[in-house]
Amino acid sequence: MESNIITNLIVKFVLIVAMVISLIVWAIAGFIIYIPLLFRMMSYYCSMVIASSFYKIDLIYVEKRLEYAAHLYPDRFKKIVDSFQSEYKEDEQNDSIEPISWKEFFRKAFIELLWTMIFWTSIYLLFIN
Repeated sequence: MESNIITNLIVKFVLIVAMVISLIVWAIAGFIIYIPLLFRMMSYYCSMVIASSFYKIDLIYVEKRLEYAAHLYPDRFKKIVDSFQSEYKEDEQNDSIEPISWKEFFRKAFIELLWTMIFWTSIYLLFIN
């Protein structure tokens, strides 16, 4: 019985360490990706607002994309903490998220990382160098 308590404490300690490491990694990597994403979405939103003054354009889709981008970084902290605090249950899978193929995932990740590198390189060359 006592070894079971010790095992549970060790498992909880390992999970807490893993959660802290995940939060630190997301705080750094997420921020590096978040700023260029937010810049791109705000630019897209502003250009669509300007275009909507000349053409009949529904801005609801654009507003949703900007809102998603704005909430992406802070919401992932909550998601990380929630994933470590709750037990995974197969019955409670989110049906609203459509699974994508690995090929599509890597294509989108590559495009996002390429944009991130271009953005930060531009910032470096414009302001720091």
